[in-house]
Amino acid sequence: MQPTGNPIDAGRWPRALRLLVEAIATAFMRGYWLSRCRAAAHASGIVRLMAERDDALWRSALAERMLAVQCRRIAGMNPLRRPEVLPEDRFEVLQLIRLQGWSVREAARRFVLHKNTVSAWQRLFRTGADVGGFFGPAPFNRLNDAVRWLVQDLRRMCPHLAVGTRTIARLILQAGLQISRSSVQRILREKPPGKRDRRAVPPGGTDTIPYHILLPRTINRTWHLDLTVVTVLWFRFHIAALMDGFSRKLLTLHVFARTPTWNMMAALVRQTVETHGKPRFLVTDRGCQFRDRFHDYVETVLGISHVRGKVRSWTFNGKVERFFRTLKLWWRLSLFGWALNKAGIAVRMQARLDGFQDWYNTRRVHQALGGSTPEQAWTESGPPTAVTLRAGDPQPEIRILRHRYRGDPHLPDLEIEIDWSNVA
Repeated sequence: MQPTGNPIDAGRWPRALRLLVEAIATAFMRGYWLSRCRAAAHASGIVRLMAERDDALWRSALAERMLAVQCRRIAGMNPLRRPEVLPEDRFEVLQLIRLQGWSVREAARRFVLHKNTVSAWQRLFRTGADVGGFFGPAPFNRLNDAVRWLVQDLRRMCPHLAVGTRTIARLILQAGLQISRSSVQRILREKPPGKRDRRAVPPGGTDTIPYHILLPRTINRTWHLDLTVVTVLWFRFHIAALMDGFSRKLLTLHVFARTPTWNMMAALVRQTVETHGKPRFLVTDRGCQFRDRFHDYVETVLGISHVRGKVRSWTFNGKVERFFRTLKLWWRLSLFGWALNKAGIAVRMQARLDGFQDWYNTRRVHQALGGSTPEQAWTESGPPTAVTLRAGDPQPEIRILRHRYRGDPHLPDLEIEIDWSNVA
């Protein structure tokens, strides 16, 4: 006979108990609202004033509970994925610090920020180095970038004295755009605006945030694929690396004993899609493996937008190029296994590369990820919460151990042990 456990101990509330709690809460709230309505309609002004005061306190308590829920949600997120604070909200934070008399540490705790961030805001606000970072762009006398470009182009095409600022303003007025001479003078004193966007803007604008191909904000948005060549004695091997653009996670690292063709690279991408999902963009260079046939297969069969960089523009695919630098530094110190033929050497190399791929994803911290590993950025787990250990605090026992990752002496696996048992 199997023992029957308590459902509450098993972590599940019985349905009858949940309905009882809901009924008690509903009866309590109905009685509370009824008494409040009677107090609000009472003949005595003092009773009505007390009812209004009670209503204000009740709404304030609800607002504090909702704010606490939002703060706990933000605090539970990965610090690298938390939403940015708007410029006008930064000014509100500084105002609340003054009104409440909070310290920097207390303000950072209440708004789920780092104390260095709050200190930097106060310093920038006092020095006036970044006024737009608190109030946003000036809402007055701000002309469109198209008009500013028009003024700069007119001055560039007509630099002689016969076409002055008054003439430029009149030419623009003749074209049907409102502008004054003082605005033309101010625009000519300013730095020219950024690169002109020639894409048509839809009427009414858009509420979506544009994504840049090389600056994704989520995983599986942009993948980077490239090949490199390593030489072992007189043998040449091609190594293909497929990397996620957001987390820098190495999705695939494969060695080829001969020069790969377009269908080999297409099969590599297809297998990676089956394992990790489908991205929106695939960035490559203009190598012979990534030309028309590969492009048509990726676009038509896999449904991925294939983006090829310009010729001799290695920075466009710089993330995977930077990985190849790390790979070759390790490869120069590492000795691949030997075999009787080139195919056997490639098999042994693939086993070593699999270990390097795991080490790169799980052990190597990345500067562009704020100190997280690619696997932590991929899973949005982030590093553990750090504890500040000051000079006056009791000192724990700290030990550091260096292991060989999968037996490779050139892949360090550092383990830091902190013993808090002796700290009172």
